[in-house]
Amino acid sequence: MKENTKEIISYVFVGIMTTLVNYIVYFVLLMIHCHWLIANSISWFFAVIFAYYANKKYVFESQNDTKLLLETGREIAR
Repeated sequence: MKENTKEIISYVFVGIMTTLVNYIVYFVLLMIHCHWLIANSISWFFAVIFAYYANKKYVFESQNDTKLLLETGREIAR
């Protein structure tokens, strides 16, 4: 149960950080007068990439960093 609890707490923390990444990128783009729809799309993209890396490294503790870029490309292509 202890390992499961650690994974859940890590997942919630990464989710909060992903939300912050989304909001920060969105508001920065709005501040430089980017259209809200484009800003939203770009911020969503960065939040998804951040969530993928953060969940892989901190929640699921994947140690295979050498193929990370290739795996990311495959996930985006899906």
